[in-house]
Amino acid sequence: MKKEREKYYKVKSEVEVKFKAKLMQLVEEGEVIDLSTQSTEIQRKWLIKRFHENREKAYYALQLNQKAIDAPKTLALPNKADIEKLKSYTSLERHPRFMYYHKFTTNKDSIEVGWYDTEQTNCALDITSQEIYEELIEPIKIKLGKKEVNGRKKKPNDNPYRIWNLLKEIAGEENAKCVEEIAKTKKYHSQVDKKAKTIKDKEAKKEFWALERLKMIENIGALRQFYTDGEIAQAIVKNECNSTFMFNYCWDIIEVAIASKEREVYIYRESEDGEIDWMFKKYMKKPAKLVDGKLQEAYIEQLERQANYTNFNVGGLTGAGVGINDMINITSREYVNKKGEIIISYDVYVNGEKLGFIYPNSIKSELKDSYTVKNASLEGKYIKMKVA
Repeated sequence: MKKEREKYYKVKSEVEVKFKAKLMQLVEEGEVIDLSTQSTEIQRKWLIKRFHENREKAYYALQLNQKAIDAPKTLALPNKADIEKLKSYTSLERHPRFMYYHKFTTNKDSIEVGWYDTEQTNCALDITSQEIYEELIEPIKIKLGKKEVNGRKKKPNDNPYRIWNLLKEIAGEENAKCVEEIAKTKKYHSQVDKKAKTIKDKEAKKEFWALERLKMIENIGALRQFYTDGEIAQAIVKNECNSTFMFNYCWDIIEVAIASKEREVYIYRESEDGEIDWMFKKYMKKPAKLVDGKLQEAYIEQLERQANYTNFNVGGLTGAGVGINDMINITSREYVNKKGEIIISYDVYVNGEKLGFIYPNSIKSELKDSYTVKNASLEGKYIKMKVA
């Protein structure tokens, strides 16, 4: 498979070189117009012309999209004939490239497309994502990829130097025990990575990674009870943790480092007097302030969804105890309310002892017969429970 892929990209590269050479020749001869060299007004007219040429197809695709969105209410999905007609509108054999980058967003659990399942197109989102990569990301990778740590060059796709330098701003004195704890988690991450590669089923692998990442986030979080943020920051740098490790498991520490002093932050705000012209609008660069984006919380919630965690509240407490990693059993029973309606109630048991019942309005999905408790906190007269 690897040889076939290398052969494919070698041929693809050769074809691209020849195509670009021919294209430049046609541009020089005046047979083809390079729109990037034309005025904004000409580009705008070309886009309007292309829209009118393809508006019937665009509206049909939009109609099918809306039909799929409304399916839970209408119970009517686009049929096979609809999809086949839609496929005839494009010559693409794979997804457009921008869909690969969707995996890096907060909604990535809803869809994840592999790099080799995509191809570069001329759609606006592909062009924009390519510009972002070439103008912002690639220069950083090239610049940082030249650096070395202890004589070893780091791969261009993993450049932790800036994060290390940021953490050094708050790093305290070296604590040998803390360094050892970070080393253990780093080693555990490598072991998890090896095991994950043996899992063939895509969904099973995603769930496996989600569960393990939650464990490692919890491990790093627990260290803050015994060590200062400065000691943990120093231990992360000492262990030369890579970017993936730091962003996935140590974001709270990174946030402390970011907030440790004033930072120059800018935003680009739309303005008629703006000096930056992009996509037919003008923008002005203005100073701004960093805000708490709750990124760690959002990431944990995302992992919990991928790990199929279930949340509910337990009331009617009997005084029985429950803790993390306890096994709970759920049984259902029927009763008649004051209106004469038959209601199903769910009781929770720990080691055969009744804990209480689940508040109906806290049930968001179908319940199983048993779970392992991942988190349980007393909130007044009820227990807020997270299980898997």
